[in-house]
Amino acid sequence: PWTETDSNTMDRDRFKHHGQRQIQTPWTETDSNTMDRDRFEHHGQRQIQTPWKETDSNTMDRDRFKHHGQRQIQTPWTETDSETDSNTMDRDRFKHHGQRQIQRQIQTPWTETDSNTMDRDRFKHHGQRQIQTPWKETDSNTMDRDRFKHRGQRQIQTPWTETDSNTMDRDRFKHHGQRQIQTPWTETDSETDSNTMDRDRFKHHGQRQIQRQIQTP
Repeated sequence: PWTETDSNTMDRDRFKHHGQRQIQTPWTETDSNTMDRDRFEHHGQRQIQTPWKETDSNTMDRDRFKHHGQRQIQTPWTETDSETDSNTMDRDRFKHHGQRQIQRQIQTPWTETDSNTMDRDRFKHHGQRQIQTPWKETDSNTMDRDRFKHRGQRQIQTPWTETDSNTMDRDRFKHHGQRQIQTPWTETDSETDSNTMDRDRFKHHGQRQIQRQIQTP
């Protein structure tokens, strides 16, 4: 089961799919959380085996779970109440064609503040990628859209903390291979009502630009 309060909308095609759909662990959604209409639209097997919590206008964009392969979320994460200052996880963060595993643990973080940018090709590569130490991102940190775009093996073995208007963009989980999230992370947030991502944020054909509005509560 899950609980939905305060103008939570489960859009009309939330459960529109063509394969097997199982929700085996609950989550809580409060305060205008929207699970966009194609969240669960897929053609393969979909299982959510671990819950997460989403509060205060957290948006999981409409194609978050749109994929054509096997999708399993085996470890939960928590999203709480104070997404501010336009932290964006861009739409192709997890778009890839190989094997993707997140096996994160908190070990020795570092801090990135005040408009730190991780350029879009930071993690673009064709081999093996491992991040074994976490970091903290605040105040308009951007993980650009190709951060995790690659064609090889990708493993993140250390977690990080994300604050200030973190968005998991619409193609976060769009992929064609095997996707497993085996270790949780924490996203502390507080997306305010006036925090707007411009309408063409994801509409583009080549280069993608984000025009952010930073609203510090």
